[in-house]
Amino acid sequence: MKSTSFKFQGILRSFSTADGYGFVRSKELMERFNCDAYVSASELPQGLGCGALLHFSLTVNSKGQPQCREVLEIDTSEVDFKAVDDLIMWEKLEEVEKVAAAWGELKCARVVSWNLLAPAYCSGTYFKDVKPEFLRWQRRAAQVSKVLAKLDASLCCLQEIELDRPLSELGLSKYFTVSVRRPPRSTGLCRDDGCLVAWRPELFELVRHFPVSFDESVPKQDPHIWERYRTGHVAQVVELQ
Repeated sequence: MKSTSFKFQGILRSFSTADGYGFVRSKELMERFNCDAYVSASELPQGLGCGALLHFSLTVNSKGQPQCREVLEIDTSEVDFKAVDDLIMWEKLEEVEKVAAAWGELKCARVVSWNLLAPAYCSGTYFKDVKPEFLRWQRRAAQVSKVLAKLDASLCCLQEIELDRPLSELGLSKYFTVSVRRPPRSTGLCRDDGCLVAWRPELFELVRHFPVSFDESVPKQDPHIWERYRTGHVAQVVELQ
């Protein structure tokens, strides 16, 4: 392999934890090589997801293909914070607030259900028409946090949420929660996401929590059926009062 001492900048366009590699989109490298640059999982900072802005050096393999080395993440927090108004039309949320205000003294709760699309599944491989930076979790988390704050939900039901990330990213640090994580893949590779229910403790208290694994309904007697229909999907039944 030939290496260069030059530093380049690009966006992680796609990445698969199962495959252990991804590709970085760089305008400069696209002009030189007419392709994205390969990057191994071992070169990426831990927890990095698609859309991350990267700084890296370059090697070229025997086929003349670019590969990333010495990868560092560039802080995009300022840009991500400014993107909070790009998600939806705020007028729609204001309509929700007007309806809630019209309820007056009625005892009611505001429930939000949202599939957050975990970073592990948010890859340019599947979302080819989306700008890679729009997939960046830090950007999306800032947007989700802004919307949740605006909705001021009594109860949040979140799907495909990475459970090891702090709830403060989504503005839910004052909520009480229960969750269930998806089981490991058949290869043994762990999944970081699951579903989560969050509630305001001044309004509710937990009575019962029952996690559900749909794989338990798949017959295990036939290995072929087991492997074909095992999805790792989960749910939970939560009783509050």
